Amino acid sequence: MVSIIDKYSCCGCGACKAKCPKNCIEMVPDSEGFDYPVVNTELCISCGICDSVCPVHTESEFSQALPVAYAAFSKEDKVLFDSSSGGVFYHVSKWILENNGVVIGAAYTGDFKVEHICVDNFYDLIRLQGSKYVQSSTCDSYIQTLEYLKKGLKVLYSGTPCQIEGLYSFLGKDYDNLYTVDIICSGVPSPLIWERYLTYRKNKAKSRLNSVNLRYKKYGWQEYIILFEFENGKVYECTRFEDHYMRAFRTHCSLRPSCYRCKFKGIKRNSDITVADFWGIERILPDMNNKKGTSLLFLQSQKGKDLFNNIVDYLKVVQVDTEKAAECNPMMTYSAKEPTIRNEFFAEAEKSVIKASNRYCALPLRQKIGFVYQRIRKNFFNI
Repeated sequence: MVSIIDKYSCCGCGACKAKCPKNCIEMVPDSEGFDYPVVNTELCISCGICDSVCPVHTESEFSQALPVAYAAFSKEDKVLFDSSSGGVFYHVSKWILENNGVVIGAAYTGDFKVEHICVDNFYDLIRLQGSKYVQSSTCDSYIQTLEYLKKGLKVLYSGTPCQIEGLYSFLGKDYDNLYTVDIICSGVPSPLIWERYLTYRKNKAKSRLNSVNLRYKKYGWQEYIILFEFENGKVYECTRFEDHYMRAFRTHCSLRPSCYRCKFKGIKRNSDITVADFWGIERILPDMNNKKGTSLLFLQSQKGKDLFNNIVDYLKVVQVDTEKAAECNPMMTYSAKEPTIRNEFFAEAEKSVIKASNRYCALPLRQKIGFVYQRIRKNFFNI
């Protein structure tokens, strides 16, 4: 029977819930807002299946060869603008949809919670684009994936590395018609902190939300801003360094405990493709720094290479050294460092996320001076 004693050892993927033959496991949020499995002991038959599918407690096997790495971005301006970085995920998803398939990934619900949903048309595909800096609930997406695979449909499943590992553990085997994309993940923030922050923004605007964009490329992909648009016409814009919610994320104060000891770090993954922002592209490949976004791709499997070959005509690509590319994204191999004041942050955030962020996630003086300088350049010199 699954029992969470050490919260550092549960990533919240939900594989145990999805696999339980008696449906006696529910994912229940704790006081910090993170989901953990809770077992109905009256229904449990102690079969041990839930423990056997936990990806944290299962050893993964990887290919001996390093993945092939590329810098890439879409040739289509609209795709670039709507995507977090280079738009590669859109083209992979589009190919899946065009070839009798479905795409499953993180999306905002009507009240701007984040859940994994299934998309089977181009109109809804935009819901899966863009970064959502909050832990997504996988809901019934693992079960849906299995049903679609058995029907013979192609399935593209995207998520964090732990969610992809959870999916494979749930399925128990690979499927020829399953394709997976994972991200280089810094960690997943609390859904409760996100909910409280949204409440603050809505109360401040005195309006309901129309849209949220946590990677709005008003000033380019490396200087993206946070954008909230409200029903009454009000707009909130802020840099990722100054926004209260993003400051908590960037300082790692709001992350799930397991993110500080993430088992799924490494260059080699079980996914077919690993995607990320290509930070440092201006130093390594300045010709690929288009200011609108460049993706870093690691093709982890033959299926990943086949997917890439099917969409390469829609992209501008340059192959890069795999290990050098990984160095540009240290979160590929290292877990986030747990702040010593994390508990204090969550205690303060029960009263006010804003006050908690101001107190525990303040910007260093050097960064503050840098932002003032950037504002002066933009406002007075239009640079």
